[in-house]
Amino acid sequence: MATLSLSVDHVKAAREVLLRYYASHTVHVTAGWFLSYIAIQTFAVPGSVALSLLGGAIFGLPVGFPLVALTSTTGATISYFLAGALGEPLIRALYQSRLERFQTDVARHRDHLWNYLLFLRLTPLVPNTLINVASPIAGVPVRPFFFSTLLGQSLANFVVVNAGCRLGELKSLTDVADPRFIITGMLIGVAALIPIYLKDKKGKLVKEGKEE
Repeated sequence: MATLSLSVDHVKAAREVLLRYYASHTVHVTAGWFLSYIAIQTFAVPGSVALSLLGGAIFGLPVGFPLVALTSTTGATISYFLAGALGEPLIRALYQSRLERFQTDVARHRDHLWNYLLFLRLTPLVPNTLINVASPIAGVPVRPFFFSTLLGQSLANFVVVNAGCRLGELKSLTDVADPRFIITGMLIGVAALIPIYLKDKKGKLVKEGKEE
């Protein structure tokens, strides 16, 4: 697993090897894939796309999609706990300005934190790694963090796992991205901001009414 790179040819070669072992060592292959994915997500090591493709290629969409959703969310949540327990000085050193902006945004959207986090997961405005490690420092509770990660990354996970099911058709990783799904994710992300916009609009109207 450690030799995987962001190359479709390498993923295809790994699939052929793993499929030969999967029939007779199902538990071992599944456990190895599961633990490798969690480790990659936890420590922000490149390779999650390759493992998601392998999840679709080995397990198929009905099993691979929920497995990828579970492992990616679990790894992100472990990263969240590690950052909260051990990593604040390092994270502040690495992401000082971005961390401060994230803390400010979280405080501003505290009443609609779920919507804000869902928006971030559905759009590429803030890297997922930064969300994972900055959330505990910014005071994001683990429950909205976990479920916004699970649901917010579902569309992207589905796209990649589905691509893994047809891995033989892929020429490069750029073939994984489907513009229709990207647009859908952006629209859902914008929709998640509607309650925040309406609340801000209502607050301004109330404030203007009081001033009058």
